[in-house]
Amino acid sequence: MIKCITFDLDNTLWPCEEVILNAEQKAYEWFDMNCPNISKNLSKEEIREFLVSEAKKKPEYSHNLTFLRLNGYKNLLKNYNYSEKLSDELMELYLNYRNKVNFYDNVLETLTELKNLFILGTISNGNSSLAKIGIRDFFSFEIKSEDVGVKKPDSIIFEHAIKASGVKPENIIHVGDNYVNDICGAKEVDMNYLWINHEQIKEHNIESKYIVNSFQEVKNCILSNYKMEDI
Repeated sequence: MIKCITFDLDNTLWPCEEVILNAEQKAYEWFDMNCPNISKNLSKEEIREFLVSEAKKKPEYSHNLTFLRLNGYKNLLKNYNYSEKLSDELMELYLNYRNKVNFYDNVLETLTELKNLFILGTISNGNSSLAKIGIRDFFSFEIKSEDVGVKKPDSIIFEHAIKASGVKPENIIHVGDNYVNDICGAKEVDMNYLWINHEQIKEHNIESKYIVNSFQEVKNCILSNYKMEDI
């Protein structure tokens, strides 16, 4: 009997790539205005490559994307003899645009309906903010890897969600787009799962009732395949 639904965020409630690309474009425009030696010497793509290479040097922080990007910005500024303190302003701008998302079709309508039937929560490896996006009121709890100290599929982050929900794992269903992070992670702690398989990948052996191809199918799939309890 399902009492709680947890959701991944990026590529589950909204497409992520366009959000990141827009935020990085705004960051590049900031460089052009405030640190022109950087934008004169590096393209937007080269800055991204630099940030990725810097992040790889600190694998112990792989759960904290905010720290990794901020650290990368600090090192980039330092390399071009700009003050590292500028990184705080830049990071604030980046995160502002990081939270300007375009939801998949029917996300808000579906969350409105499901909130009246289930406890809702989120489990994310990303650094988006439900409050800044304007959807915090839909959810009873928000679990983020940067707060927990580990990222999905580590069972610890799912256990935090189980504790926050106040119900047993067999009474929770997790909805996400990433087979390893979301589906394998949920299975490890005996949670139910629903895979949003955008790319219609065939190689994983999952019963069709546990797979949808878009967010629009989530509500009907859950209500059709699982018993629920009035809460």
